[in-house]
Amino acid sequence: MKNWMIVMLLLFTSSAFAELTPKDIQTITGIVEKSEARTREYINASEKRTREYIDTKVEALDHKFTSSIEATDRSITLIVALLIGLIALIVLAIGRPQLILFLKQRSQNAMQKELEAMQTEMQQLREAIAPLLQDRIVKP
Repeated sequence: MKNWMIVMLLLFTSSAFAELTPKDIQTITGIVEKSEARTREYINASEKRTREYIDTKVEALDHKFTSSIEATDRSITLIVALLIGLIALIVLAIGRPQLILFLKQRSQNAMQKELEAMQTEMQQLREAIAPLLQDRIVKP
């Protein structure tokens, strides 16, 4: 009850029914404008700091990203070089013996052909010499 009485007394005081004068409105407007100006300055400064902070972070991330890409490129290059070396080693391990066998077989085929040519030539010479030798054979 005491509280209601205090509220009623405050409502009926002369300041409760007072009106604002144009000077009061101008004063309030000035205060609000100054407050808005300070708020804009604070927001602009905060925005500037935020942009600088974000730019710094983006540059750091860009540097890390570039470093990661370069490291990945180096790794891929090394892996490709290793694979090429491994393929070359496999080709040498399999291809060299096959090449040696091919060359030996080719050499043997050439020798075989020469041998057959010599045998044919010897046979021809035997056939050519046979009639000459028959004259020399002593008949008993």
